[in-house]
Formats: sequence, structure tokens, C-alpha cells
Amino acid sequence: MGDVRESRKRRLELLRSQRRETWKELAKSLGYSSGSYLTQLMKGDRPFGEDVAREFESRLGLRPGWFDLGPSNGISETVEPVAIDLMADVATALIRITTSDKRLKLNDVQLRRIAGMAYVQAMKSGKVDEDYIKQLAALAGSG
Repeated sequence: MGDVRESRKRRLELLRSQRRETWKELAKSLGYSSGSYLTQLMKGDRPFGEDVAREFESRLGLRPGWFDLGPSNGISETVEPVAIDLMADVATALIRITTSDKRLKLNDVQLRRIAGMAYVQAMKSGKVDEDYIKQLAALAGSG
């Protein structure tokens, strides 16, 4: 059990580092007002049990079990949290934009590229920028 909890701590530190957040900023992303709870988890003052790991994964948009995976499982140490709601917002905006402008004739490859670029931008800013998506669609559709 200790190995799993140590793995969870390593992955939480990795997540914080990849997101370039302080413990307090990460705690706020998880719905806590300060970083003290996370600090207690990392020091072992509080148990980093399965229920805590699954709750964190849910709140951060990570797939269930993410905190329990380690490099020994063949999993890359690069963190790419999946913000499902954000991706859904990008897809919705892209559909709205491409269906409202009949002049746009985009193929699947162009749509995937636009969605990918819009998603990266949304992950950085925390919100979907429809003007950015319109610009990408216009550029792709004009070629």
C-alpha cells in the first residue's frame, strides 16, 4: 500500500510541476482554499488513499487510476490532463462556427488540426476563444 501512496505523491508533484503551479494554486484547482491539505498529503500527515486519488482525478479531468500509474507501467512521465469540458466546449464552438458559415469547406484533417490548436490555446487560457477558432477556420478554409 505504501508503494501506491508514494506513487500518488510523485504523480501529484509531477502534475504540479507540469502545470507550473504552486501548491496553493493546485489546491485551488482542486477546490481547496489553501495548499495545507496537499502539503499534509505530501508529508504523509494525511493518507493519500484511493478515495482521495479518484476525487483529484475527477476534479482535474484525469482518467480514473491516473495517480496509481507509474513509469514502471510503461506510462510516460509527461502529464497531459484531459479537460473533457474544455474539449467539449472547443468542439461545440467549432461546430457552431463551421455550420454557420457555409463558405467554409473543411475536411477532417483540417477540423482536427483546428480543434487541437484551439484546445491547446484553451488549456493555456482556461477558456475557449471563439474568435481564435474563427480565424483558424478562415485560414484553413481559404487554402
